[in-house]
Amino acid sequence: MSKQHWIYEPSNAPDWDSQGVECFKHRDYKGAIECFQKAIALDGRYARAWNHMAATLQTIGQLEEAEHHARQAITYRSDYVEAHYNLGVILKKRGHWREAKQCYRRAIELRPGYIDAMTNLGNILNEYGEADSALELFQNVLDRKPNDLAVRYNCSFCLKRLYRLDQAEQLCLQILEEDDEFIPAMINLGDIYREYGDFETAKSWFERVLNLQPSNPDAKFGLSMVLFLEGKWDQAWPLYETRLDNPNRCVSSIPRSHRWDGSAQPDKTLVIICEQGLGDIVQFIRYVPLVRKRVGRLIFLCPSKFESLFRQVEGIDHYARNTEGLKWDLGASLLSLPALMGTTVDTVPPFSRYLQAPAEKVQLWRSRIGEGGCHVGLCWVGSKYNPRDRVRSLEFEQLLPLASVEGVHFHSLQVDEHAGGIEPFRHVMPVHDWSARLTDFTETAALIENLDLVITCDTSVAHLAGAMAKPVWMMVSYISDWRWLMDREDTPWYPTMRLFRQPAANDWSSVTDRIKNELAQWIQAIAGTKNPIRRAG
Repeated sequence: MSKQHWIYEPSNAPDWDSQGVECFKHRDYKGAIECFQKAIALDGRYARAWNHMAATLQTIGQLEEAEHHARQAITYRSDYVEAHYNLGVILKKRGHWREAKQCYRRAIELRPGYIDAMTNLGNILNEYGEADSALELFQNVLDRKPNDLAVRYNCSFCLKRLYRLDQAEQLCLQILEEDDEFIPAMINLGDIYREYGDFETAKSWFERVLNLQPSNPDAKFGLSMVLFLEGKWDQAWPLYETRLDNPNRCVSSIPRSHRWDGSAQPDKTLVIICEQGLGDIVQFIRYVPLVRKRVGRLIFLCPSKFESLFRQVEGIDHYARNTEGLKWDLGASLLSLPALMGTTVDTVPPFSRYLQAPAEKVQLWRSRIGEGGCHVGLCWVGSKYNPRDRVRSLEFEQLLPLASVEGVHFHSLQVDEHAGGIEPFRHVMPVHDWSARLTDFTETAALIENLDLVITCDTSVAHLAGAMAKPVWMMVSYISDWRWLMDREDTPWYPTMRLFRQPAANDWSSVTDRIKNELAQWIQAIAGTKNPIRRAG
């Protein structure tokens, strides 16, 4: 037993616990764990030792055990504020952010004004689509700590998420007036100027950070986003890869020593792990057949909602939800595949339709929607957890100009609470609501197969329609997601997709007016066709 930091040999649980805390302060985690174990052995209901053990295990990355100990601490002392807080930290690290949110709320309830819990709760709210509530919380913290630059930065970050860019910019500049090397504010400014469309200024802020901290992953990631939009993908990919080791982005579960470098490994098994959003998964699974040619066996980890749809993708030897019990040699993140394959704007892999719905489901949906007329699918809202959702999603009311186009049967492709957005406007624009039947992606794909056109915002429905080679018109914000580049109406990713861009920030009316006019022309052009486009699918 390590005794380097022991002051004396304790004889009771509180003293063993105090000794463990001393070991922890000196980063003697092994000694700390042994002390807390001694305390628990002497008094199995001593909540402080359970909680301190949880904090130590969390520090060394043993999160499952840490969670167990934090819960035990709360079991023995339900009003233990620090235990609720620690459990929140552990659960967030384990990806259980909803439970973590409740833990922080409970800690604040027990100790009003608990700044650490308020800050962590605010970060979760901001990250998962509740930036308004997060800003209110951070402003509450700022009232208590008005000179704290980190709290001011948190407010600026929320303002950026809310796309109150002018206010966010001013707050960051004020922070830098007091501390001209406050790195997070510089990175925030880089993101803000990217959203303004001022790419040179955006790059200058990221480069300023990298001059101070050459390995800063957030600055590298931010710079990659600008370079992608500029079409400089060969420069962007290496910077984008830093996300794998950045806890603020996407920490890879693949050890560095086992990450595939793109080289031919015919005797190795490669596991590909999905990351980010549903649309990302649909878009980049196209690389799997190419990758399979370089390895001996390929395992694909994906959400269960995709498995039946993806079974048609060539090159996948085995599907799984996680790596438990699997034998594999090398690993890669799905969104690392374009970099590993050397993709540039001009070398996106040649497109051929790579997803389609099961034939029996296509037939079933054909019977549901009927044979006559022109059928157009609509999707107007993406996930609120996407940090760009406020600029990529619309209100259904903003699609009402399309109601004036004659000869169209509209079908909603929304599957969440936003599907109900059509109800107040049914008398103006009749839309078939299929949300109750769209229970997985094969159902959505089968419906899309029976449509003549899909009109959508930038969400997974756009990728699914594109992957199926269906005509899709996507409504895109003034500064778009990186993959759609700038100033073009086509995309190298999907040849059947057209981009309808905002001419200025937040100007959806120009987009929907243009779509209305072009839809009327499109309907007229196919009016004499006996078998509309969907029949060809």
